[in-house]
Amino acid sequence: MMKPTPNLPLEHRGASAGRGKPEPVGARRRGGGGRLPWRVLWGVGLLAAGVHGAPASPGLPLVLTRVPARAGLPTPAALNEAEIVRVSPDGKVTPLASEFQAACDPAVSHDARRLLFAGKTAAGAPWQIYELDLASGKTRQITHDPLDARQPVYLSHLFTLDSPKPWATLLYVATEPKWNLPGTARIRGLRNVRLDGSEPRQVTLNPADNLDPFQAADGRVLYSSQHFTPDGRDERRLFAVNIDGVDYALYGAEQGRRYQRMPCVTDRGVVVFVESDREQPDGAGQLACVKEQRPHHSYRPLTRDADRLYRDPAPVPGGAVLVSRRVKGRPGTALVRFDPATGKESVVLADPAFHLLQARVLRPRPLPDGRSTSVNTDFKSGVLYSLNCYDADARFGGHLKPGVIRALRVIAGVASEKPAPLARRVLGVLPVEPDGSFSVKVPADLPVKLQILDANGLALATCDWIWVKQKENRGCIGCHADPERAPENLFVEAMHHEPRSLDTPPKRWRAVGFREDVFPLLQRRCGTAGCHGGPDAGWQMPAGPDAADATCDLLTDHYVHPGRARTSPLVWHLLGRNTARPWDHDPHAGRPVKRMPPGKGNALNEVELRRVTEWIDLGAPPRRQPAPTRSN
Repeated sequence: MMKPTPNLPLEHRGASAGRGKPEPVGARRRGGGGRLPWRVLWGVGLLAAGVHGAPASPGLPLVLTRVPARAGLPTPAALNEAEIVRVSPDGKVTPLASEFQAACDPAVSHDARRLLFAGKTAAGAPWQIYELDLASGKTRQITHDPLDARQPVYLSHLFTLDSPKPWATLLYVATEPKWNLPGTARIRGLRNVRLDGSEPRQVTLNPADNLDPFQAADGRVLYSSQHFTPDGRDERRLFAVNIDGVDYALYGAEQGRRYQRMPCVTDRGVVVFVESDREQPDGAGQLACVKEQRPHHSYRPLTRDADRLYRDPAPVPGGAVLVSRRVKGRPGTALVRFDPATGKESVVLADPAFHLLQARVLRPRPLPDGRSTSVNTDFKSGVLYSLNCYDADARFGGHLKPGVIRALRVIAGVASEKPAPLARRVLGVLPVEPDGSFSVKVPADLPVKLQILDANGLALATCDWIWVKQKENRGCIGCHADPERAPENLFVEAMHHEPRSLDTPPKRWRAVGFREDVFPLLQRRCGTAGCHGGPDAGWQMPAGPDAADATCDLLTDHYVHPGRARTSPLVWHLLGRNTARPWDHDPHAGRPVKRMPPGKGNALNEVELRRVTEWIDLGAPPRRQPAPTRSN
């Protein structure tokens, strides 16, 4: 058999059964199906064979999403014209869920008899999750969310120790009514429900995008999580979480490119994902991988051709993945088979009239490990603990010496139901034990940040947004310590007593804002001094009704680094010394700093200094934001 040329288009687009007429581009097909040409059958045969250059028959059955290429790039908006089709081993194409205005995100059940998908019943309706019985063709609605529900995944069984039997659940991406950390978009988080849509459980509490879930064989869900730096730059990294929302952790460390999405795990234990330096409108990028055994120390790029972009990897037998590939200058998106071990790829399906996306093999597969959950919704709090804050990663360079860490500050994040940045509240400050350990009880299902403080109350390190579930006990080794290391087997001092409780009602969470907390003391201490307050002052504090806002803008533009008081020149002048730490690599380290105000007559007292540094470490908010309710 002569080897065909890759990337040749389909010779027809699936004529209706018995009619033999080509289907119009993007038309909705109802029933029936068409035969794909021999070129495509050859590609599907290769998929079944698992090798290059040796066609096999029959091929593997597939389900995939296709979007008309005339809609432009396959962006979320273009999915409003998407449909799901089934491709049989002999090449027959059958539309599925044809009664929907649009359908995408197919997910195959473990027995390959059912299909989860996201569907829209009308152009303006939100996406909801449905289940399709492949034998009968009947669909049933699972979610009834007010906003979009996307990217469903069948999960392994969940149970408690006193459960009469395990129950099956699914996971999906829910668009929440609250706004993300910078207040620019709504939060999208992972949610777990039973297969009938009951008992919804919030799995992720990160106040940003949490997308592309995939359940690995060990039962954990890998997904892409968006995070923001203090200066507002975002990135997307791979994370893992159990299906009940506990033990959320970075997966794969901070390796590779800035945006990482769409992870999947091959049957050879290789985690393949999409990465890019600049986020593409359709999420496409280059392929990279890590190994399941050591994800934090095994990163490897797989593709580097800027003219070829990939998305939607999915495992197939033999260690390969199916992946959608679009090539610069060519219409449509083809479906290819990619081998992570060799880097070789071959075309499986291609039609310039369509983007072929989200392909899944329609075959039974093993059920991942189940989850025995300790989460109990009768409880309203959980415990966070650390074995040793001094056990830190290489970025600290060994400079976290015993005695440097004095306290722990716990910050709560309160999302708004209006377009506004995430509000921060101080739950409290508690001592860290001399051996670097701590244990604290905090409200469950609430995003929190932890900051370790020095003797001046300056944050030495800040973790990202984390959370605990009801009755969860969640621990870490130290501050950003290598998660693949095993800790010393020690009974740390924090375990000698009950956790210190910061499980307080929202009305007791302390807010800090420049207008209310910092500007008045600067006016009192600095505005009346000769430096900034008198007519002969070289620089005067702004005056008038907008003085607070003008002063805040001036400070954050030149003298304050939001989220890092220790590197902020304002703090240096108030304390009379450079407080940057060696791991900050500050170019001004060692240079003398003039204390302000000069002398001791009008200097800020210790309480006032702590107020300024706390305001900066909380992100330098211009004003206090509205008080939260527990529903936040």
